[in-house]
Amino acid sequence: METRRRSRIIIVLTIGLYMLLVAVAELTLSGQPPPHTVALLNATGILFLIAGIAVVMTSLNREFYPAHAAHDNQDKTVKSFDTELTDKIVATMEAGAYRDESLNLAVLSGTLGVPEYQLRRAINQGLGYRNFNSFVNEYRLKEVGMALADPTKARLPILTLALSAGFSSISPFNRAFKAEFGTTPSRYRASHNGQPLKNS
Repeated sequence: METRRRSRIIIVLTIGLYMLLVAVAELTLSGQPPPHTVALLNATGILFLIAGIAVVMTSLNREFYPAHAAHDNQDKTVKSFDTELTDKIVATMEAGAYRDESLNLAVLSGTLGVPEYQLRRAINQGLGYRNFNSFVNEYRLKEVGMALADPTKARLPILTLALSAGFSSISPFNRAFKAEFGTTPSRYRASHNGQPLKNS
């Protein structure tokens, strides 16, 4: 993900620079037809620009380079990811950092004292999560799921449990919960506590 972000920036800057050069050339010519050499240089520049973008885009997709991808996978098994950082991330989350509803990538990177790009890479590649939200929500949903299955907490409102776990409101919580458990929180609680279902 970080590589793709950097590649997009490079592509945009390169195209912008080329467009600037074209604009300067047109202003210099003052509407006159460009010489054949200038037209040839322009066509050559466009060709190299397109070829460069194509190379960058295909290099981001490992399916185009199966041998290279296999080599990368082998390197990962021999040389593990930064386990010190991933262990630190997990320890911070297990200590309850996920309960802060304002927690985001910037906040967590500040807490851990690491750059955001390193934290993002550790979460995506080291821990295997699609994005930061899915990483944080797993901890929050685990806590709520355990609370809903706990008979001693049967009288606590579901909203209270969701907010205590770090969700900012009920709607995103309900969506995330159903996506994770395949059912609504109320049905989940009823199925684990043998309660009659009043509301879905």
